[in-house]
Amino acid sequence: MPQREPALLWLRDCALTALVLALCTLTSWVFFRLDFVSSNYILTYILGVMYINVFTSGLVYGVVASLFSVMLVNYMFIDPFMQFRIRSDDMVTAVVMLCVSLLCSSLTGRIKVQAAQSERKAYASQVLLEASRSLLGAEDPDTILRITATQLGKLLERPVCFAPAPEHIAPGTLILPPPAQTDYRSCPELHEFSTYEHNLALSILDVCSLALEKEASNRARREIAARQEQLRANLLRSISHDLRTPLTSISGNALILTEKNPLLTEEKRRELSAAIYEDANWLNHLVENLLSITRMENGQVNLHIQPELIQDIFDDVLAHLDHDAARHTIVTNVADDLLMADMDAQLIEQVLVNLINNAIKYTPEHSRIELFAAPEGKFVRICVTDDGPGIPEESRDKLFDMFYTLGKTRSDGRRGLGLGLALCRSIVAAHGGVIDVQNAAPHGACFRFTLPRTEVTLYKPLILVVEDDPAVARLISTTLETRNYQYHRVQNGAGALLEAASARPDVILLDLGLPDMDGIDVIRKIRGWSNVPILVVSARSDDTDKVSALDAGADDYLTKPFSVEELLARLRVALRRVTRPAYTRTENCALTMPQAVCTAAERRFT
Repeated sequence: MPQREPALLWLRDCALTALVLALCTLTSWVFFRLDFVSSNYILTYILGVMYINVFTSGLVYGVVASLFSVMLVNYMFIDPFMQFRIRSDDMVTAVVMLCVSLLCSSLTGRIKVQAAQSERKAYASQVLLEASRSLLGAEDPDTILRITATQLGKLLERPVCFAPAPEHIAPGTLILPPPAQTDYRSCPELHEFSTYEHNLALSILDVCSLALEKEASNRARREIAARQEQLRANLLRSISHDLRTPLTSISGNALILTEKNPLLTEEKRRELSAAIYEDANWLNHLVENLLSITRMENGQVNLHIQPELIQDIFDDVLAHLDHDAARHTIVTNVADDLLMADMDAQLIEQVLVNLINNAIKYTPEHSRIELFAAPEGKFVRICVTDDGPGIPEESRDKLFDMFYTLGKTRSDGRRGLGLGLALCRSIVAAHGGVIDVQNAAPHGACFRFTLPRTEVTLYKPLILVVEDDPAVARLISTTLETRNYQYHRVQNGAGALLEAASARPDVILLDLGLPDMDGIDVIRKIRGWSNVPILVVSARSDDTDKVSALDAGADDYLTKPFSVEELLARLRVALRRVTRPAYTRTENCALTMPQAVCTAAERRFT
């Protein structure tokens, strides 16, 4: 609210007080000449005091007016006239008049203060409403800050600007920090104002922050829309070129084949058919990448994460490569045969196929391509390395952007769309990994990405050894211990039944000649409630004993003396009959696996 200068305001109030007292005196003089009762003079001056209190800026003017009113009434309208002489009976009148004037002055002053506060609040509310409307309609940050500074200036009655301040500012300008970097509730620049003004200023600044956030959000949406529009334009422009070339080849070669020209040799027909097949495969690969990148960008892909053997993934990838892969040397190198990672196998295979196909298409024939995997902390790092010309330094940061290509000529003469590597980045990022490219030594490129590693813990089968001979029991126990088996050892049939029920072994090695009961009776009792494999190890070599043991429920029969190799072989056969999943996932992401024999060629567990 605009305010007058203090000197002018003081002069105005003094002049108004003098004028009102003069008018009251003139009015009372008229009443006096008309012989009105003296109470009319008093009421006239009281009315004047109330008027002065209402229209002046402080209570002091009303108090001064009250004193002067008493003096003027005594001097001009109480006998003796034109003299100051207070009689005892006039004293009461003067005191009552002064008290009434002071009371009216105080009441009017309070009403005036309340009116001024109400007017101030109404003005502040108007400023806040105007600020909210103006800020929410602003379209750029500079306009938002300018409107906020203007409205704060109106509220705080001093110029306001935001840092960095312009070179020329008015004296006394309040400089506030930028809204994006400040919590204004602890801003010292606003603490000099009243609590009411401080809270209103915070409200305006909060609206300013909301307006800036809204503007930033709208700007980001516009940028995304513009980028998507640019991507669509680039896609259409690229597809218009890259689809026409293979389609022209397919339609032309198909037309030649349908004409059945007698001059067309069988070898030429095969070449044309192979060209059609190759172009169709290229188009299929292009469409798959387009669909995949679209689903990834729109978040429509549900990952089916589960532990996978890296070597199995490599083997599957090699089986799905283009026929051009036969012209290159592709090798795999896995640091650990049991190296595993959490992944969606289908998507990661697509990543590897894209990387290997890129290496095939951008390197000369007979180049060497290596798939390498090794543990790296909690991750598995997978590398696809070639010995081609490599990647220019300035292109590495852009290589994984959509529609970006190096501009190199591929070995098949086609120009890529620049979608394959962008798709690889999206898939790897969805798995919680990162992908990058480095130049290999002495030349070539190395594409590397990481996947969460799955820890593998071999399961140790539990073998129950039931043998009363200490030497044989020691031989079997030592053999099992050195082959990473767990074992429990008992010396009689009762202990065998108790351990078989409580420990639940995977295989039982049972001697028939036990001190407390015959081993065949032990077999029959166990078969009453368990199908655990039982391998009889006994010195009884008669066929009758073997048939009796097998009929009772034994799975195999080994006669003493025996070789360690034969015992282990028969034990592996018995373990293959155990119904157990190949591996089970535990809470800490470890894998529990049965004892396995894994060959590098077949990658199968037995």
